[in-house]
Parts: sequence; C-alpha cells; structure tokens
Amino acid sequence: MASVFFDIRVRAVKNDQLVLHHGSIFLYASLWEFINSANTFLKNNPSETIIMSLKTEYEAMPGVTKSVEEIFRDTYYDNNFYKGNSLYPKLEDVRGKIVLMNRMSGRIDFSGIPYIRWDDNKTFSKWIGSRAINVQDQYNVSYYPKKEAIEEFLRYTNNNADDGSYFINFVSLSSGGAMWSSPYYYAGYLNPSTAQYINSNSSQRAGWVIMDYAGKEWEPRLYESVIKTNSRFTK
Repeated sequence: MASVFFDIRVRAVKNDQLVLHHGSIFLYASLWEFINSANTFLKNNPSETIIMSLKTEYEAMPGVTKSVEEIFRDTYYDNNFYKGNSLYPKLEDVRGKIVLMNRMSGRIDFSGIPYIRWDDNKTFSKWIGSRAINVQDQYNVSYYPKKEAIEEFLRYTNNNADDGSYFINFVSLSSGGAMWSSPYYYAGYLNPSTAQYINSNSSQRAGWVIMDYAGKEWEPRLYESVIKTNSRFTK
C-alpha cells in the first residue's frame, strides 16, 4: 500500500496545456508528466489507486482559449481515469485507475469525487446525496490550533467510521516564510504527533490523512499508523 493522494494545482499556458504551479511559482513540471508517472506506477502496482486532487492555480497565460476544466476534459481525461457512475466507489472498482477529486470550478461534471465549494482554512462538511465529504484543511493557523484540529477531526472520523462518507484530514501547515516555520519544520512535529495520537487511542478508522514528507522516517511513522488503522477498509 502506498501514499496515493496528490494535491495537484495547475495553470493554463499557451497551446492550451496545463502545468503545475504553487501560487505564482512554476514547479517545472507539466500535468502530462505527473499523469505519465502515475500511470507507470499503476501499471507496476495494479492493485493500487491514485487520488488526484485538481484545482486551478494562478491566472491563465495570454492566448489560452479554454478554461482549465475544458482543457483537462479535452486533453487529459482519458481511460486511465476512473469513469464510473458512483460518487462513493469501492476500492475494488478503482484499482489501477486515477480517481479525480474535482476542485476546479464545477462547471463540468467528471466521475470520481465531485466538486464541492471548498471552505478556505476551515473544517467543514458538504453533503452529496446521503453521505458527506468531511474536510479538515486549516492550513493557515499556528501549531497548537492545527494540532487540535487534526486530533478533533480524527475523533470525529473514528466516531463515524461506518457511515460511508469521506473523511479528509490535512496535516500540512503552510510556511510562515522562515526556516523555523516551513512546511518541513511543521511536518517534523505534526506527522509523528498525529501518529502517536492514532496509536494511543485505539482508532478504528483514520480516514484520509494528507501529509507532507510522507517518506521521512520520523518516529512513530504516520503513514504506517494510517495504513494499519484503515486496513479493514482495503478489501
């Protein structure tokens, strides 16, 4: 089992192509490069799936003739993506596929996790049919409020473990612009403290725990705690 959630943010550029950005900063990679890497991984690991959160980042370059959603639909949205009808597909239905989490404008419908209005810097729930998409994404707060938000959301997730909804818990915290308040610095504390919380509370479900620097060997290892706790849902 691997780390399979990617927070992809794109800018529309000339020739109606999409490239990866973080704010105004070009990340020197195209969306095609990411998709090709994802497909290679899935070909070599066909029992896995990849969740690709996709949102528009920064203004389009002059000369772009389509919206980001139109470009994605017309150029990138191929058969490597899950295209079933379920808003809450089972893992067995999406193995070997990329599942789109649509964070674009919502003007075009795609299969996968549907577009919702994303509340900025908040914990929130949005109902789609009889189930909810629950999110903790308080990224622009100080350390202790973030730690409490993560743990409170883990408690909420655990208490609602069997209702079939999505529970998406972002551990990442944005940089304050200094070395001692960088995403890496925060991850070095929040990742192991979150793992310790999961391990100490006999959690039945952790949900989706989205972390920076997942491969770093800070002890206890958060990805191991999440995988162990969620293992009963991987059938």
